[in-house]
Amino acid sequence: MKHQNRTRRNHAYQYQRDFVNHQPTRKQRFHNEFERDLFAMRQVLNIMQKGTIRWFGEVGRQY
Repeated sequence: MKHQNRTRRNHAYQYQRDFVNHQPTRKQRFHNEFERDLFAMRQVLNIMQKGTIRWFGEVGRQY
């Protein structure tokens, strides 16, 4: 039984060697750059909105 005779290090090396050239297929999220940019802007807007709400809460807590 060849597999049972491997040490832990050799097994990790074998795993790494088998998957070096493997590129996982990814579902395409955006069809073009415009959609990607809109998504990024939406994320930034959400972050700014949460930050603004937190800032108003901090100011309200101080006064």
